[in-house]
Amino acid sequence: MNSNTDGVNDFIENCITDAIDALASTSKEKYKQKTSLIENATDMTTQEKLHALDENYDSHMQEIIMGVTITVLSVTILGIAIKNHIPIKHVLRLPA
Repeated sequence: MNSNTDGVNDFIENCITDAIDALASTSKEKYKQKTSLIENATDMTTQEKLHALDENYDSHMQEIIMGVTITVLSVTILGIAIKNHIPIKHVLRLPA
């Protein structure tokens, strides 16, 4: 591989890593805050709290999976566009 391709690959890898780390951190903070609110709620039964905690966890995991999927797809498309600029020229020619 030439150094230009290595640079693009490094850039893409760094973008994916940074985006996933930021997403995981944000989602984890939201998860912790919601968990704390649920645990400290005085107007919920134990069963309601358990159900709410399960939904909170499911929501947290869905956020992470969706974010990772979108990030990987976006950066993959960006990588393809950077490595092969011909498809971009064709897209730019399409009428609005």
